Amino acid sequence: MDPSRLLLLLFLSLPLWGADPFVGKWKLNVERSDFGDVPKALSGSARYKAYGGGYQNDSEIVFGKGVVGKLSLPVEFDGTAREGALDDRKIVFVSKRIDQNSYKVLIADRQTEKVTEVLQYTVSSDGKILTFTWIKGSQDKPVLHWVLVYDKE
Repeated sequence: MDPSRLLLLLFLSLPLWGADPFVGKWKLNVERSDFGDVPKALSGSARYKAYGGGYQNDSEIVFGKGVVGKLSLPVEFDGTAREGALDDRKIVFVSKRIDQNSYKVLIADRQTEKVTEVLQYTVSSDGKILTFTWIKGSQDKPVLHWVLVYDKE
C-alpha cells in the first residue's frame, strides 16, 4: 500500500480509538429494567456529555401522573467531592472509575459523611447497552434498589 494512503487511513481512524462509550443519548428499556418495589416507569432517558475529565450525566425517568425522577451529576474522576441533584434534593458524591466501560458514584450523607447509596454504570463491550445499578444502605447492609437498562440511541 502507498505510504501516503496508509497515513491517511490511520489519521481518519484516530477518532474511533478515542471514542468514549458513555457519551451520547440513551433510552430506557423499560421491559428489561427492574424497578424493585416501585411501579414500572413509562419511559426514561440519559444523556452524557463530555465534561472536564469526565461527563455531565442528566437522566430522567417518567413514572406517570406527574411523577418524574431526575438525576444531574458532573461526573469527574479526580477524587473530589461534588454536588449534584437527585430528584429535588442536593447530594454530595464522589465518582470513581472502575475501568473504561464502568464507574460508580458514591453518595454520602451530609451529616455523617458515610456512603449511603452507590450508583454503578456499565456500558457493554459493544457500546450498545448501559446498565445502571442503584444500591442503597450501608456497606454492611447493601440493598439492591434498581437495575435499569438503557439502549444507545
